[in-house]
Amino acid sequence: VMFLHLYVAEARGLPVSDNHGRSDPYLKFKVNGKKYRTGTVNERLNPIWTSHFTVDKLKGDEELELTVWDADSRLSKQDLLGIYPMKVSKIPDEGMCGWCSLLDGESKQPSLETGELRLMAWLQKEGGKPDMKA
Repeated sequence: VMFLHLYVAEARGLPVSDNHGRSDPYLKFKVNGKKYRTGTVNERLNPIWTSHFTVDKLKGDEELELTVWDADSRLSKQDLLGIYPMKVSKIPDEGMCGWCSLLDGESKQPSLETGELRLMAWLQKEGGKPDMKA
């Protein structure tokens, strides 16, 4: 059993989704039936979230899909801006840190228009130290 520490720092180059030429982005993901979400950053294409999540009770074979959305009013549909798939088993022992390209929300293919996420992720074995080695 292990913990995943995920630090969602920021995004850049997100697509315009609103009529005013901006987006109101937030990031969310779900793992083991539990939902996680950053706050919404209004009217930004380069939001700064600085959100830290700790996911517990992982086996190591989980797959996460980090999705970036544009928050709209409750009367309209939320717009999917991009996706970053993450396999827990692919996180190196020293952790990972850096800019990650988002995939297109519709095709799930790489796209220059979807932008990037800056993330840090590291695993902690139960009873181990929570610090990232990198």
